[in-house]
Amino acid sequence: MLFVPNVQKGDYVKVRITKVLLKVGFAEVLEKLIVKEEDILATV
Repeated sequence: MLFVPNVQKGDYVKVRITKVLLKVGFAEVLEKLIVKEEDILATV
């Protein structure tokens, strides 16, 4: 399992793995690859 903050299921993002433990990992978002229409409407 990989934990990435501020990302929802279905988002396409490029990440950098920051920490790896036995059963889980953590990552940070480098960039959003595909912007969904709902995200655009939410910022207006």
